[in-house]
Amino acid sequence: MRWVAFDPERSKNDVSLIMEHVRLPLVQWDFLIKEVSKDRLFVTNEDCRNYLQQARAFQASSFHPDLINFAYNEAVVRSQPRIFFSAADRLYCVGGESSNREILSSFESYNPIKNQSKELPALPKAKRSLGVAIVDKVIYAIGGATPNQCCRSVHAFDIDKFHWQTKGQLCVGRSSVAVAVLCGSIFALGGHGDQTVLASYEKYDADLNSWSLSEMLEPRSMAGAAVIEHRLYLCGGYNGTEDLRSCHVYDSKCKQWSVCASMTEPRSMLGVAALDGKVYATGGCHRDQCLSSVEVYDPGENQWTSIQALPDPRRGMGLGVVGDTLYMAGGHNGKSLQKIILKFNKQTQEWVVVGNLITPRGRFGC
Repeated sequence: MRWVAFDPERSKNDVSLIMEHVRLPLVQWDFLIKEVSKDRLFVTNEDCRNYLQQARAFQASSFHPDLINFAYNEAVVRSQPRIFFSAADRLYCVGGESSNREILSSFESYNPIKNQSKELPALPKAKRSLGVAIVDKVIYAIGGATPNQCCRSVHAFDIDKFHWQTKGQLCVGRSSVAVAVLCGSIFALGGHGDQTVLASYEKYDADLNSWSLSEMLEPRSMAGAAVIEHRLYLCGGYNGTEDLRSCHVYDSKCKQWSVCASMTEPRSMLGVAALDGKVYATGGCHRDQCLSSVEVYDPGENQWTSIQALPDPRRGMGLGVVGDTLYMAGGHNGKSLQKIILKFNKQTQEWVVVGNLITPRGRFGC
């Protein structure tokens, strides 16, 4: 704003173009009203007045639902945090299996702002039990399984170029693999090989387009992984004999694994994600029981706490964070595959149905 005020005559033709890219809907309400709305620029420039009006409507729509259509239609981009590392502005669901256990190559995204699911170009190879990571607007589909083998293949979908390409293969075929992005690097953790549950993990070097192999503390497949700052948390899963409560943490600074507090109950095929500095573990299964329970890990307290359960049991679902909100999609409820998408309301601590996938699917990458 000081740049504009320095030479208003020269900058007046550019200011609308600049303000179009400012995330005004994300500015604190008090600052928006007390400072921005009183600035001469937002009084005299028609485009800037519209941007301010959109920002006010977007924030007010939380309390006045009648404003929601105007706010969302006009300020979709400006209401979203900028993307970095593994952050996403949509929930992406890749591959998996259908109700009749057909392995899928289909690929779709869910846009929370428009509340809309969209079909995207299919995976080059149908796979289930794969892992997914997003780095710099590229979606990586990692490992997984076909009817005949555990896969080493890795495919990457460029969101801007809108196509898939093949990347360097994993060192070992991995189905039911946990995947996370730590300090900009992709980690593929554990999983099931052709004969055994794996105790190894791999790290991807984007410059070399290759993976390096290292060891974890113990074997596990069907686990979940999430990252908070420089630490990666690996939760639950199955070790070939039993479902696990145990959780391990990898510290990227000292490059070492250690044990952290165990979950309150064993879970495999669970959903795991990090939000607001805490790790959420949702659903999953224990033996033949599909779970609806949810628990949250606080790294500062090294403690898990149970919170509001899911509306119904869920295993093999997708769990991800869009903006600052946790979403769950698909999975199996113990009776049938689901296409329902749920949102976790942090204020009420409740799970709310917000939409549907195009294709019911389970054991997919998300």
